[in-house]
Amino acid sequence: MQLHANLMPTTAIVKRGSLAEPFIWDYATGLTRYVPLLVADAFDPRLDWSADRVTLPPARSGPRLVQRGARALLGREAYPFELPLPGGAGASLKRLLAERRPDVLHAQYGPTAVWLTETLGSKRPPLAVTFFCYDLFGQGKYPFWQEAYRRVFDSAELILALSGYIREFLIEMGCPPEKVEIDRLGVDPVRFGYRDPVARERTVILSVSHFQPKKGLIYLVRAFAEVAGAYPDALLRLVGGGSEEPRVRAEIAALGIGDRVELLPPVRYDALPAVYEDADIFVLPSVMSTDFDLDEISMVILQAMSVGLPVVTTHHAGIPEVITHGENGLLAEERDVESLAAALDRLLADRAAWPRLTRAARATIETELDVRKQVAVLEQRYDRMRAAAQ
Repeated sequence: MQLHANLMPTTAIVKRGSLAEPFIWDYATGLTRYVPLLVADAFDPRLDWSADRVTLPPARSGPRLVQRGARALLGREAYPFELPLPGGAGASLKRLLAERRPDVLHAQYGPTAVWLTETLGSKRPPLAVTFFCYDLFGQGKYPFWQEAYRRVFDSAELILALSGYIREFLIEMGCPPEKVEIDRLGVDPVRFGYRDPVARERTVILSVSHFQPKKGLIYLVRAFAEVAGAYPDALLRLVGGGSEEPRVRAEIAALGIGDRVELLPPVRYDALPAVYEDADIFVLPSVMSTDFDLDEISMVILQAMSVGLPVVTTHHAGIPEVITHGENGLLAEERDVESLAAALDRLLADRAAWPRLTRAARATIETELDVRKQVAVLEQRYDRMRAAAQ
């Protein structure tokens, strides 16, 4: 029997900036024993943030000279920095915690955790922190962030990593091994339901992503150009948009494959199942970008595995922890066009092998990456944190 919401413990899920990530939405809406309280600077209207939510006031850092003086007085070096003003985000957060008294704080991304620990000090509920990619590998290359993260490691009760790869990196940065646990992102296997591959007149090779260097779309376009001549019924469909789009379009034109490639705009999260249903193969050749950003295990890879598309991706970050080459997907080498083209050729030449790969991929989702199971484990972690704080 489920307790009334007022009798259930609350977790405050906090993110500075806009809360727009569907995977955070999945976790928040999937909680069954904890009431989510969402706290952010803004909420992306493309997702149904029906849970209780609080919008923080805009950051007020003041004129640059004032910032420099305040940083000197407070012993702060650089960004992130906000003047501790009465109407600022920090003061608003303190009032919120005093009024709502959540049982657990859960910071999304390292910079949010830095802000929380420096704003609240020790006067706060138990704190869990989820680190992702750019916060560690992009920002984390700077000494200021490294030192700030070490303070978070010391202060927080629990550090969560998306993969064993990230866990090892956190430990190398100074996080105590006993504090950091793996918390993989999960997929809703009902929303992203499975079907066996079906024969069609044309073969649609799909990629869904933000057009960023770390998505490796340039290498996908080049690999498709290598195999397109042998498979005249194949079509490459790129769904998304972003800073890399002009370069991708230029590469398509230079390779002379404009009539074989579709570029479609981003779609809402709730429209993604239909996008997958109209495709045959999914490809995301993730790479480390020149600013040291990683793609980790992108959610679209897991979604494609769930719905029954054979997946081609790369030996990148934590991806080999969920995809075993030749068993539940295919792995190419990063930035290796020939390796990626060989993987595409292998699938295009042997459609009969697809069901074996896709059924194994779906089994991986159901046993290891079902978001409902992941949320249940997360709630058990919240229980431990609360018990230890008593």
